[in-house]
Amino acid sequence: CTDLGLDREWVKISRADIGIEDGQPLFVTAAAPHAITPEVRECWIQVLAGSPNAKMLVMPFLNGLIQEEERKVVVSLLEMAARDIGLPADRLLIMTDLVESASQLVPYLELCDVYLEAFPCHTPFPAAKALEKGVPVVTMEGVTLRESITSGILREQGLADWIVNDPMEYVIKATAAAESKARVQYNRQPVSSLVGTIGKLLEG
Repeated sequence: CTDLGLDREWVKISRADIGIEDGQPLFVTAAAPHAITPEVRECWIQVLAGSPNAKMLVMPFLNGLIQEEERKVVVSLLEMAARDIGLPADRLLIMTDLVESASQLVPYLELCDVYLEAFPCHTPFPAAKALEKGVPVVTMEGVTLRESITSGILREQGLADWIVNDPMEYVIKATAAAESKARVQYNRQPVSSLVGTIGKLLEG
């Protein structure tokens, strides 16, 4: 865990500010705690293990209602998963603060090389923010609306190649993207407009 300067919402944040060297691959996710299942944790740790020079920034607390005890559990489980396969502690960065809005994530999303979406349950708002910054988003999808939102955004933007079929393909896709420093360009309907529509659907 580390202090990542969350209070500096509108200040440009550098890689050095969060301990990332120039050229070092950075994976980022802001998936909600309930979406970080044991399978997701294992997949993300395998992604990190498959990119020996990379770090992963996890920002899961985009909800003011998340209690401190729940945050401690999420952090402990992630750290345990990394420790179990011998990953150095400094390869996994976890923002333990509550995040008031997706806008606060933007300075960090601008630094990342690949955004990791949870599965099957998606957290579309931060994923869409990542897309707006040209960051590739890797995801799988399920069968319900909440399990298909981020993949739906990717299809709308002509980026269906980033939707994978299983955890093994997820790891391969994410690690290859981090190595190549791939960027994406969204088109058609603006991402922000898509997210607004999705929000209304979820409320209905």
